[in-house]
Amino acid sequence: MLLKNKFLAQRVLVILFFIFIASVGLTVLLYTFNNNIILYQTPSMLLVDTNLENNAKFIRVGGIVKDGSVKYNNETIKFIIYDDKKEMEVVYKGLIPSLFKEGQNVITYGKFNKDEGQFKAKELLAKHDENYIPKNYKNAKTNLK
Repeated sequence: MLLKNKFLAQRVLVILFFIFIASVGLTVLLYTFNNNIILYQTPSMLLVDTNLENNAKFIRVGGIVKDGSVKYNNETIKFIIYDDKKEMEVVYKGLIPSLFKEGQNVITYGKFNKDEGQFKAKELLAKHDENYIPKNYKNAKTNLK
């Protein structure tokens, strides 16, 4: 009877050990994912956020490029993105995607400067709608007819 209880106690200890190891592994995994996931915000979410520190961390902001707001200056581009409530100025230096234009959705990646009221973008991603057809495809399609 004593041997049976000792065997049962060892089995329970082994099971508890594996549950503990799995819990620690899951905690580390979730903590790592939480620090690396960067969801994008809209301008109204960003401008209302009072806990946001100035130039503290990289974030993504998505919105629509306002018509008539795009200004090119050498290698720098300034434009305004907006959502249904607020708008903000974005400054970007780098290569501009071919799909970038006024009235189009964009996602910018960078840091927000509260003092200047500008978002300094490090990366610019242009989005298109589900009806997007490349120009080459349109031309090829009309040439076949």
